[in-house]
Amino acid sequence: MSSLSPVSPATASSEAPSSVIFSARRTESYDIPNIVSRINFITETLFGRINVIYLLEKANLAVTLTNQKNVTVAHAVFLDYPNWDIVDQAHWEEYLEENYAQNRCTPLNTLFMHLFMARNECAADCSKEIMKTVFKTVPELHYILLFIPSQENLGTDLSAAFEQVKHVQDSDTDYNLYVCHRHQFCPQLHIRIARVEDHDDLTPIFMCHNDTLRETYGEYFLAELIEAQDEDNLAVVCEDGGKAVGFMSVCSEVNIQLLHDCFDLGPFHGLCKPHPEDILKPPEETTVSVEESSSQTSQKAEVTDAKDSDKQEDNRSGSFLSKSSVTTAVASSATIGVPSKTGSILHKISEEKTLATSSSELPLGRDRSMDWKATEIPDRELFHPVYRGEVNAFCIQLFCIDEKHETRSLDFMKFVFNLFPDRDFCIISVPHMVPEFQLIQNFVRIVPFSNCTLDQELYVFHRSGLLKSFLVRAAKSSDVPAIEVLIKTLDLNRSILDDLSNYISARRDPDGTPVQAFVAEVLNQIVGISIIRNEMDIEYIRSHYNIEDFIYFSHYQKEEHGHLYHFALNPIFHHYAKHFMKEILRLADKSCLYYPIYPQSEEGKFQNPCAHSLTSALHYMVPVRPRRQIVYPLEKLGINAPSKQVSEDQVPSPSGADIKKLFTNRESLENCNKKYTGIVPSNLFVLCDDEDSLVAMKWLKEKVVFTSGNVIVYGNTIDIYTTIEALLSLGITGCRIHLVHPPLRSNITSLNNNAIEEAVQKALSRAGVTEYHDSLLAQWNDGDHPDPITHASFTTKTKPFRLQCSAFFNFTHKRVDYETFKAVNDACLVYDGRLVIDTNFHTNDVAIRAAGPLTKFSNIYYANEWTHSNFNSKEIGFQLAATMLNLFDPTLEPVFEPPEDMDRLIPIYKGCKSQGGVLPGRYNYVHIFKPGIPTRLAVQETQPNYGMAITTGDAQKGSYFRIHVNQYSMIETITCLSKKAIPVSNYLCLFGQHERLLNNLCSRWREGLITNLYRKRNRDRVGPSKEQMFISPDLDEGISRFLEPPRDLVLQGQLGQSYFKEPWALVIYHDRFTDLKKELRQILESAQEEELPSMQELVRQIMEGELALLERPKTYLKRCYKQSISRGLVEKSILDYLNYNNYHLPMFAWPGIV
Repeated sequence: MSSLSPVSPATASSEAPSSVIFSARRTESYDIPNIVSRINFITETLFGRINVIYLLEKANLAVTLTNQKNVTVAHAVFLDYPNWDIVDQAHWEEYLEENYAQNRCTPLNTLFMHLFMARNECAADCSKEIMKTVFKTVPELHYILLFIPSQENLGTDLSAAFEQVKHVQDSDTDYNLYVCHRHQFCPQLHIRIARVEDHDDLTPIFMCHNDTLRETYGEYFLAELIEAQDEDNLAVVCEDGGKAVGFMSVCSEVNIQLLHDCFDLGPFHGLCKPHPEDILKPPEETTVSVEESSSQTSQKAEVTDAKDSDKQEDNRSGSFLSKSSVTTAVASSATIGVPSKTGSILHKISEEKTLATSSSELPLGRDRSMDWKATEIPDRELFHPVYRGEVNAFCIQLFCIDEKHETRSLDFMKFVFNLFPDRDFCIISVPHMVPEFQLIQNFVRIVPFSNCTLDQELYVFHRSGLLKSFLVRAAKSSDVPAIEVLIKTLDLNRSILDDLSNYISARRDPDGTPVQAFVAEVLNQIVGISIIRNEMDIEYIRSHYNIEDFIYFSHYQKEEHGHLYHFALNPIFHHYAKHFMKEILRLADKSCLYYPIYPQSEEGKFQNPCAHSLTSALHYMVPVRPRRQIVYPLEKLGINAPSKQVSEDQVPSPSGADIKKLFTNRESLENCNKKYTGIVPSNLFVLCDDEDSLVAMKWLKEKVVFTSGNVIVYGNTIDIYTTIEALLSLGITGCRIHLVHPPLRSNITSLNNNAIEEAVQKALSRAGVTEYHDSLLAQWNDGDHPDPITHASFTTKTKPFRLQCSAFFNFTHKRVDYETFKAVNDACLVYDGRLVIDTNFHTNDVAIRAAGPLTKFSNIYYANEWTHSNFNSKEIGFQLAATMLNLFDPTLEPVFEPPEDMDRLIPIYKGCKSQGGVLPGRYNYVHIFKPGIPTRLAVQETQPNYGMAITTGDAQKGSYFRIHVNQYSMIETITCLSKKAIPVSNYLCLFGQHERLLNNLCSRWREGLITNLYRKRNRDRVGPSKEQMFISPDLDEGISRFLEPPRDLVLQGQLGQSYFKEPWALVIYHDRFTDLKKELRQILESAQEEELPSMQELVRQIMEGELALLERPKTYLKRCYKQSISRGLVEKSILDYLNYNNYHLPMFAWPGIV
């Protein structure tokens, strides 16, 4: 459960008359039982009958109070519409106007209390503390309203915070309205000019942050700064209770030329007054792309009388708003997301064009580990606008405020703008590494030019941003001209206008999907536009993305899910983007908004989501991870089916042996490991990633495919085979391909399987590929200039040979790039063949961590043969991220440090490794195996504790399937060679599973029921067509025997579908199956009846000999399980799992279907 604004993790405390200190925090899901247990008759008379889960899921803010003993004493829930169903949530403002006097409430400054409960002995104190916390958490909030039936009394607990609002005459309503005012609990701060006597109050605030200013300018720098005020340099303070709690120094002198040279200030007219001689446009149109912007969280301040204040600002801001709408485009970016009242969801971020704020783009088609990169903007930087007008900005030179009052930082702004009535902008610069504090979260970040050398970020705020008359409403046909002016500088403005036209004319898309359009209005001027549609593919989104990490899907109606298509907002009001989105949700009766990003097919290009405009609300959405999908055998399920440059270090170093002298490998070995220092040939290829492969394919198509030249493939890795198959598929005949194997470094081959190697060798022979073994590269071009390579010479154990060469692919042993080594060495990091680290990824520099194949463990672990190369790279990355997460989120518990006697052991990683590809002969190959030190397969099989190998099919026929089950009956290795596509993601799920879970794999194999894992005998079936499930626990060998059809139903017959594609196996491939196993394990470990041990405890007693049994332990455990409460809980958990995930597993029966 999330809230509109996060409650500070710091304790919000106040000493009540009862001397009880309270701490406030967000209400979490684990508070639900406590809330339900406290609901009584009085609660229901005041708030009605409440579904607590539903209420917390939809809440804008939910607060829980705890006492000094961390015991929960009170809860309160707040939403942005009335707590009784007396008016539609989109029209409560009109209802208040019609029925209650002196109404100044707006959606921006108002929340409604939907639930309050507290312990009787401290209820009044709790209500006051909660009100104080809420007003402190939501700076723009001014009123909290509460409706109760007119015949009910408010009670002493809430009457301490609320007062009744008078009805208007002739009002016909059955409810009384009560209001709680901000000024009673957290009033706005008083702002005034600073005085020298404020020094003593302010110095401790400055010192708690850092000592730099005092060390640089002396102990009394603050007093001197205050005393030196003049008309251009002013200092102001905010005070609470007569004490200064914050300070701001402002200056009217701004180095505007420096800012013009370093930052793109075009959207803000260069921070200058308009002038007739301004040069705003380049000689020709240019395309603008921008760099990444920092994420911003909008926290707004309120004005006591918002309407009156806005009227006073009308004359100053009206003309600027009009001009800004014309000359400024909107901060826009594209996401896949679900902003909701309780949270929002985002998958990837991409942006095409930004003018006020900006966001970076993600290059697609590249390795996922690629970092975010900024786009280049050469065209834009060729032209800088020239501004002749006067400077229209002042700057904040120094700012500091007490942490308790930080949310009131914006209170300064109205006062300082009044100090400079002729300036419309306020700017502030901060160092790059300083986190965004509360004040600048209301500012807009300015995009720096790529050649900017300043180590500062620039932020700007316009005086019109103080206006509180920010109104969101449904769009009307009369709004179209103003909207056209607002978005005319956007590339996709035509798309927005087309969708707006559909809304105005029919309220629907051409395909019939309901459409809604909303505008943001300030002082009767349109400053924002957003268009949404009903999300029609919600089941697809649910099944393909982990949206249930953020929402309780079952508590949302289908109509509550919306699809955000367009969101554009004038940058002056960018800090109202969060409120704009919240109002869209309320007015449209939505709870979630989704925004997808479509894949970019063109390599190397930035993503361009042509189907959508861009949105400036990215930082109010959260990323959603895609879900792993089951590879379904659709033809069998029927109706049950669900809907880079090469560096010198990567170049093989020729030994330099002159083959005319008939040298052999023995004379050449001493030179083969030297670093190559010559020119890198243009027709030499080292393939490290997809981009390298695409470059090589393009070059081959242009230079080799239609010629008669040879292609040499040099190496011993699996890549040599996949490369040869790719060359053959390009149309290069096998007789032109020469495969040269250098001497092996060990007796372990890349495939490490005799049957597969034999099949590949025969495929190479059929294709006409020539192979050479134990051959060392001697020379290119007989020692002459190597670019391009025309001939390559090799030595062998006997006589050398020479080959014509048009392209050379190198897959020999990879070395560390020299530039990388130099960077490591210059940083004074310990390097011993590889970068040395400890088990927590630390190098000898505490500020530098490292992971991956570049690293090795320190010699103190006595494990030089073990490196990160031996383990699953994804698991390594996950552990590295986990160790660093607490550096970025200090609220997390520190990472567990191993005991002193255990800190000399390397960590154990359990995730499987895998390799595969398409081999010569068009064999699809995959090998999934346990991480470890490589050992030849024939040697492994001779070990007494090896376990059992199940092998079916013929490698040469493309039907080879091998599974290794270890001595503990766990799946340890899977090897497949097939002419058909292999569902790799499915088979990865089989690793580490108990063989009993795989439909008693070993016993069926021994009984001869499985003769081919690709094709299995059909079995007749009785009963319903949905897959049946039978559960029989066996704690020695796994949690349970899952999805096993009755044995007497297995009949001899014709060959059927693949064993691992049968419906019973699909549940194992489900991305949440691991969670189910953990849940079942927890049940068996903890569930127990009174005075009876749990199943886990029974196993322990048997293993330690505490129980004297007259029967086999397994028989005893099965009998105990059938008689225990665990069985019912396990069965219920499994059935609930199948029912909840039936959209992925429709082939299984669940309660109610049969």
